[in-house]
Amino acid sequence: MLSSKFLFKTSKFLTTNTVRTFAASSANLGTGDVINLIDSVRTDEDSSKAVQTIDEYFRLNFRKLSFDQACTLLKEVHNVGDLEDSFWVWETLEEAIRPRIMDIPYDQAMQIHQYFVYFGNFSKYLETDFYDIEHANVKLF
Repeated sequence: MLSSKFLFKTSKFLTTNTVRTFAASSANLGTGDVINLIDSVRTDEDSSKAVQTIDEYFRLNFRKLSFDQACTLLKEVHNVGDLEDSFWVWETLEEAIRPRIMDIPYDQAMQIHQYFVYFGNFSKYLETDFYDIEHANVKLF
C-alpha cells in the first residue's frame, strides 16, 4: 500500500510537470495557431483542453500582444461562448487595445466596442475611453 506522503509528492510532481508542459506548449503558439484553436472551440463539443490552451496563451502574452494582434484575435474570440468567462483572454485583449483606442477611426473604435460589449468584458477604464470617443464624435449641427 502506498503511503499518503508518497501520493502527495507524486501528485504534486505530476501537477507541476503538467503545468510546465502546458505552459511551454502554449508559449510556442502564434496568432494563427490561436485562431485555429478558437475555431476548434466553436465546432468541438468537448473543447475544454483547447479553452485551457487559449487561456494560457493569453496569460503568457499579457502585455505582450500588439494592437494589431489583439484586434485580429478579438474578431475571432468575441462570439465564442466558451471563452466568455476567461479572465486572461479579455484582460490581455483590453490591455493591448486600450492604449491606442483614442487614436483609431471612430468606426473601428465602435466595432471594437461592440466586440467587448457582446460579453460585457471591459473594465471601467475602457468603458470611459469609449464614452469619451462617442461624445467627441457627436456633431451638434
